[in-house]
Amino acid sequence: LSLSQYSATGNRITLGLSTRSNNRNPLADTLTYQFSAGLGRDNGNLVQSNVQASLAGIGMGIVSPSVGRMFGLASFTGTLRLGKQAYAYLGLNGEVRRGKNDVGLNGGVRVSF
Repeated sequence: LSLSQYSATGNRITLGLSTRSNNRNPLADTLTYQFSAGLGRDNGNLVQSNVQASLAGIGMGIVSPSVGRMFGLASFTGTLRLGKQAYAYLGLNGEVRRGKNDVGLNGGVRVSF
């Protein structure tokens, strides 16, 4: 498989709101949180790319799925203190648009020595 050079330009514009707990240190408070939500638009040719390629001498175009340029996004992170030196954390984020949805989740426990 050989690919021709790919180059794309564009930008992302977002507008949103965010709120958080007063104390952001997870070891200094029982609970901490942060929430963000917004709307945005991707511009340029980053969203719908097209790359020319060849495989065994046969040329073809590789086209990304057609997705909307407008999107909504949100994220939440929170912590729960488990002791003087440890806390659990959880994060959830997502982005939705026509033709594509992305969701992420992470979590765990951190211990300070």
